Amino acid sequence: MGGIWAPRVWGPPICCVLLAVAAAAPALYSRAFADDRPDSGSARAADSAAESKISYTPVLKIEGGDDSIKDALESASLLFTYVKEPLDSVGVLFARAKADRQRMVRALSALGYFGARAQITIAGREIDDVAAEDALSANPPESIAVDITVRTGRQFTFGLIKLAPAPAASAEALAELPANSTGLTQGLPARSADVVAADARIVSALREAGYPFATIASREAIADHATSKLEITFYVAPGPLATFGKVDVRGQRDMDPEFIAMLAPFAEGDPFKASTLTKYKAELDRLLVFETVTIEEAKSLDAQGRLPVTVVVHERLAHVVGLSASLSTLEGTTLGGYWTHRNLWGQAEQLRLEAQSSRLFLNGVSDYEYALTATLTKPAFPEKRDDLILQIGAKRERPDAFERDAVFADAKVRRRFDATLTGEAGVTVVEGHEKDFLGERDRFAIILPTSLTSDTRDNILDATRGVRASVSVQPIVSLDRGRATSLRSDVAVSTYYALTDDGSTVIAGRAAAGLSVAGHLTDLPVDMRFFAGGGGSVRGYEYQALSPRDAAGHLIGGLSKVEGSLELRSWVAGDIGLAAFVDAGSASPTNLPNFDDVRVGVGAGARYKTPIGPVRLDVAFPIDPPPGGPKFGLYVALGQAF
Repeated sequence: MGGIWAPRVWGPPICCVLLAVAAAAPALYSRAFADDRPDSGSARAADSAAESKISYTPVLKIEGGDDSIKDALESASLLFTYVKEPLDSVGVLFARAKADRQRMVRALSALGYFGARAQITIAGREIDDVAAEDALSANPPESIAVDITVRTGRQFTFGLIKLAPAPAASAEALAELPANSTGLTQGLPARSADVVAADARIVSALREAGYPFATIASREAIADHATSKLEITFYVAPGPLATFGKVDVRGQRDMDPEFIAMLAPFAEGDPFKASTLTKYKAELDRLLVFETVTIEEAKSLDAQGRLPVTVVVHERLAHVVGLSASLSTLEGTTLGGYWTHRNLWGQAEQLRLEAQSSRLFLNGVSDYEYALTATLTKPAFPEKRDDLILQIGAKRERPDAFERDAVFADAKVRRRFDATLTGEAGVTVVEGHEKDFLGERDRFAIILPTSLTSDTRDNILDATRGVRASVSVQPIVSLDRGRATSLRSDVAVSTYYALTDDGSTVIAGRAAAGLSVAGHLTDLPVDMRFFAGGGGSVRGYEYQALSPRDAAGHLIGGLSKVEGSLELRSWVAGDIGLAAFVDAGSASPTNLPNFDDVRVGVGAGARYKTPIGPVRLDVAFPIDPPPGGPKFGLYVALGQAF
C-alpha cells in the first residue's frame, strides 16, 4: 500500500483548509511582498512621482546694457540650461534660482559690469521668502513662473594699465617689452577674459625677449565706481635672461639623433627666443617622419646661463602606400598610387615611387595615358634650409592636341627663405618623341626651371584666409633642333576671404597667366605649350578646347594664356558644403595673351569633409560652347578646385 497516509476522520476538513489557503495565496503574497515587486507598489510610487514633477517657465528681463549680454546670462543660468528637465520639488527650484543670482552677477562681472544686480521671483514671490517656498511646496502648480530681472549698471572700461616688477624682481626686463604688450586698451570694456589673456601676452613677450621662466606673480585691480574705470597693475617676475643650451634627443628609433639636433635653428649660446622653438618643431614636423614631436625646456639654466632643450619624438611607420582618383565626364578617369619610404638612411630621406593612368574609360585604350616616377628627397642639403630633390620618370601622353612619349631626369634645390616664402631652382634633361598636327619630331632638351612661391593660406587643403602667389621661369634649350632656345613663364595668384568668423563661408579667387619667348610654336615642347579648358582650367569645356587651332580646326596649343575663377564656398551642415563658381579663360597664339577669345563657364557643386581634405562634386556649364561641344561637365576629385 503506497501513497500518503492520513487518518480518515481528518481527510475532508484538511482538504477544505488547503483549498482555501491556495485560493487566498495570491492576495496574501501581494500584500506581504508589495514593497519588493517592481510592478506593484513601487510602480504606483513612480506614477505618483511622475505626476508630481514640477515644470517652470523662466523669463529674463535686462535693464541697462544691451541684448548682446543675453546669451552670456542664459549660458551661465541653471534655470535656462535645465528648463526642459522637470523638477522633483519646489525646493530644488528655489535652490537653483538662488545659485543663478550669484552666477549671473559673476557673468556680468566678467563682462565689465561690476555693479550688476540680479533679482529673481518665483510665482511672484522673492526667492528668500521661506513662507513662499513652503506654500508652493504644499500645493505646487503644474507650471511656475520664474521672473529674472537683471540690472547691469554701467559697464566699466579699462583705465590705467601698468607693469611693475614683483618683489625682488628686476625692472630691466620690463623696459625691453614692446609697447602695449598687455594687449589691453584704455577705454575698451574691462572684460575679465581680456585680463587673463593679457597675462599670457606679457609672459609670451618676455619669453620672446629671452626670459624663459617669466611669470605673472600677481595682479592688482582697482575699480573706480565714480568714473567706471578699472585700473590694473601686473606684477611681473621675469626670471633670468637665458641663451640656448645643448639639444638632447629622445625617443628616436631609426632616425639619426645627431641629425635631429642639427636641424635646430639655433646654436649653443644664441639668445633664447620662444618662437625659435616653435620654428624648430615645425621643421621636424615637416619631415613627415614623426607621429609626435615635443620640445621640453629644462627647469633651470646650466652653469653657463644656458637653457638645455630636450626633443622627444615618436616615429611613424617607415612605409606608406596611397591611392588617388578623380573623375570627369569630359576628361575621363584618373587613377594613381604611390609607395613611400619616409626614412631611407636615417636622415629623413624620402623615396617615393608613383604610378598614374589617366583618360580612362571615356577614351579608347590607345588614348590612355601613363606616368611612372621615382623621387628622392634629401632634406637639409646642401644647407639646413634646403632640400635636394632628384627625380626620374617616363610619360605617355595622349590628349586631343598631341601625342608624346618621353623619359626625363631632373635635379633641383628647394630653399625655404621663411615660413611662407619658398624658391626652387634646378635642371631637367628630357628626351622624347612628340607628334601633333604640325608634324612629328624627336626632342632632346635641357630645361632650367626656377620658381618662387609665397603661401600664407591657413589650410592648404581647404583655405579660408590667405594668399598663394607663384611665379616661374623655364628657359628651354632644344639640343637636337639647331640648338633652338625658348622660354615659358607662368604667374598665378589665389586668394581667400572668409565671410564669417568661423570660416564656414568663403569667397575664393584665382588668376593665372602665362607667356612665352619663342620664334615659332614648335620651339616649345608640346607639353609646355599653353592650353585652356577643362577641370583645372575653365570647367564646363572639354580639356584643352579653349586653345588655338590650325586652319583645319585641329588643336595645336598656344604661346600664352589667361585664366580666372571666382568661387563661393559654404559649409551648410556639418561636413556637407555647397559651392557656386564662374571660370573664364583662353589660350592665345601670340607670345602675350590677347584676350580675344575668352570663354566663360559657370556651375555649382557639393563638398564633403574627410580627414584628408574635402571631396568635391562639380557640375559646370559652358556659356558659349563651341559647335558640337558638350552641354555640361561633371567633375569628382579630392580637394578644392584651387
